[in-house]
Amino acid sequence: MKLHHVLLLALFPLAALATPSDPVGALRLRLRGGSDTMVSLPLHRPALIEAQLSARSGNQFTLAATVPALPSSGAYVLIMSGTLEGAVLPVSSATGSTVTLATSGYDLTALVTGSSGDSVAVIPYWTLDTLFPGGANIYTSPSKLSARTQVLLYDPTLAGTSQAPSLVYFYFAGNGTYAAGWYRFGDMTALRGGTVLPPMRPFLVRHPTGVSDTELLVSGAVPLAGYRVPVATLRAATTQDNLVALPVPVPITLAASRLRESGAFAASASRLSPTDQLLLYDNATAAQNKAPSATYFYFAGNGTYAAGWYRFGDMSQSAANLILRPGEGWIIRKYATTTPEARDWSALPSYLQ
Repeated sequence: MKLHHVLLLALFPLAALATPSDPVGALRLRLRGGSDTMVSLPLHRPALIEAQLSARSGNQFTLAATVPALPSSGAYVLIMSGTLEGAVLPVSSATGSTVTLATSGYDLTALVTGSSGDSVAVIPYWTLDTLFPGGANIYTSPSKLSARTQVLLYDPTLAGTSQAPSLVYFYFAGNGTYAAGWYRFGDMTALRGGTVLPPMRPFLVRHPTGVSDTELLVSGAVPLAGYRVPVATLRAATTQDNLVALPVPVPITLAASRLRESGAFAASASRLSPTDQLLLYDNATAAQNKAPSATYFYFAGNGTYAAGWYRFGDMSQSAANLILRPGEGWIIRKYATTTPEARDWSALPSYLQ
């Protein structure tokens, strides 16, 4: 397996995983000083269990094995095979071999059950504590009034574009009144280290000005299924920003991404007014509140320009070979639709082909 800007430190069977064939890898991500860095997590935490789906009743799954106790921060089901391969389904509870889903935006009747049922994995979420244990790899804050490193999360249920962060977290160094740990900025009533970092969605790490870069080492399991990243419009006649990331630890080009082929990204009939847009951010440039560094779109083609990927404002060359890198994040800006629509960016990673 090859990685581009990230480093795969290991790829070997790990006995602690639910199946002995699950490989584990690691990525090094640079967090720029005095800057916002868009971060995503293409390696997941080790699965609690991988098993066949024996039966289903509504949002309740029965697996062909007993499910271990869920961590307090929760877990999700990843569909590993079949029609819904790559779907991520949040779990509300698990008892014995029964898993109850919190919600599902999918038609679960597409799942196959029984002795030849679809394979599923129950995977714990990444959290602030598991990604930055003890405030590792960031700058801790000696004051509860002036956070140093901040982790900024976004609410995917908000309609519209150019959205501000919905939640800001920081790691407090601790004093005689408050224990050391993660807190939500402006709220010291509870430790927030169990805050979930959702799969397939990026977040921002903001280092203060005047500090050096840090390095985040992410170790986890390599996904052994295709991926399925939801993109949507949430309100009628309203353009929608979707924060998305590669859920696999290998780079892909726009040509190989299947963004358009999967139906998640609409082609543009006009080169001057794109339909769907892909907004990129430059993690190498040190700045906060960054504007997009470039915007790309898929042109449907005409007598002058061939169909394909282009950078907005530059039709002189194809952008088909632009590389989307794991560990980063982007915005897919969906054009306004008459009624809200949901689509999936779905593909099979190169190492499973």
